[in-house]
Amino acid sequence: DIIATSTSTLSRNFRAGVLLAKGISLTEIQSKHGLTAEGINTISVAAELAVQKRIQTPITNALKEIALGGKPAREALQKLMNQPASFEFLF
Repeated sequence: DIIATSTSTLSRNFRAGVLLAKGISLTEIQSKHGLTAEGINTISVAAELAVQKRIQTPITNALKEIALGGKPAREALQKLMNQPASFEFLF
């Protein structure tokens, strides 16, 4: 399922991701393109759970900035790629 969701052009999550990467806002994706991608809700849940469990989730944070924060994908990805690798736990 995860392979199909992330690689199939028929997947709503895939199509929403492509549109976000092109700079189209989530509001426009949902209204104009009629896409409801369950992955968008998953980002919020995963980010909140990471905070509660005190674990670092830089990829999830970048996705949240893009999908829910309106940050341009290029900017969020550059920030992500420039972060030093860290495997420390926060507790």
